[in-house]
Amino acid sequence: MADPLPIVYRKSADSVISYNYTDIASGTGVQLFYLGETYVSAIKYKMSHITWYSDRVMSNPVGAPAITVTPAIIQTLTFNVKFLQPVTVSGDALANIAVAIRSTATAVLHHYIIATASRYDGSSDTDLVSATGSVLDFTSTGANQYGYGMDAITLAIPKTKFKIGDELRLKLVQYGYADANANAWFIIAHDPKGRATSGKETIDGGQFTFGTSNSISTLQVPFVLEI
Repeated sequence: MADPLPIVYRKSADSVISYNYTDIASGTGVQLFYLGETYVSAIKYKMSHITWYSDRVMSNPVGAPAITVTPAIIQTLTFNVKFLQPVTVSGDALANIAVAIRSTATAVLHHYIIATASRYDGSSDTDLVSATGSVLDFTSTGANQYGYGMDAITLAIPKTKFKIGDELRLKLVQYGYADANANAWFIIAHDPKGRATSGKETIDGGQFTFGTSNSISTLQVPFVLEI
């Protein structure tokens, strides 16, 4: 009788990595990260795979910025997650970003986001890919009206190794403009629990709210499977 085929064992991993789903064909496992804000002496923006309560539901500049017909930067937010073991990221990451515009008067307003994924090694930040989202158009017929939207931005991340302590960063640069000069608030929401407000989003004696719209922003990250 012929000898049986030998069985090859792989060395077991030091730890088990779980993914939201895996694609065996492409050899990737996808992890969903939730974007949010923490506060310890200063505001910091984080990403986590856990649905946690953000300190504030949304971010926006203080006061209603003057908006012109030329696109201009409204705000820049950078979210990060630190890896505690070596990983390799490769493929299409998908950023879903909850956004809103709040008017001060009758106006036709527009917004878009440029998203950038980068690797931070503790001393320098290396951009991996940037992409521009679609334009959100909002026609206001009066003051304190809201236009809500959800951006879906694909970031084709080249195969990149992250060592222990490296961070994956997602920078969101929000641009705004109008058909005619106006003032308005432009908002990025980031509450993993999907709340309308935390009670901390006050402005001019009132309060910002996301109402029944989705305030959850996420980043789907493709990791190379260590099979």
